[in-house]
Amino acid sequence: MLGDRALLSAILYSFVLSAAGANAPDPDNPLAWGIDEWWHCHEPDTARKTCMSIAKYEKLEGNRYRNDAETEVMEFPGISMQTSMTVIVRNGSVCGTIMPTHIRNAVLLRRGVRVPPAETTAVRGVLLVTFAPLFGKEICTYYKPDGAGLKTEISINGVRLPELDQRVKWIHMGD
Repeated sequence: MLGDRALLSAILYSFVLSAAGANAPDPDNPLAWGIDEWWHCHEPDTARKTCMSIAKYEKLEGNRYRNDAETEVMEFPGISMQTSMTVIVRNGSVCGTIMPTHIRNAVLLRRGVRVPPAETTAVRGVLLVTFAPLFGKEICTYYKPDGAGLKTEISINGVRLPELDQRVKWIHMGD
């Protein structure tokens, strides 16, 4: 079932993925480095060159960014979800709020091909139920250096949830 903690963690990061640039961290703005040609890879598997989720940021105005992400939402049959949302940088963290529209507007793919409409409706329904407890809550992600990569620190509505922490690394678009 989609409700387990690992899956929730993976999907959560498709919405609020960010990093405090391991190559040039800026404690005030974790997105200040690398947004032009770099993506954030959560739970990287360097041997297989895969990520549980991957995100790209585009600078908007002020402390706002557009976050486009793709996250695996089911181990089998290999369905991933593409989402887009606006996040803000505040107090060294990247924060956003998951809403039902993010799930309703997500593109669902199976191995890079759009999932058929009938199946999309069923998957989207499960995702809406799974995420219902998070809708409208602010999720903030702080990244700290961790060896050659980064480690997340997640808070939901100001409550720190260490069980959602993940490893992260910057990857170049061409990799």
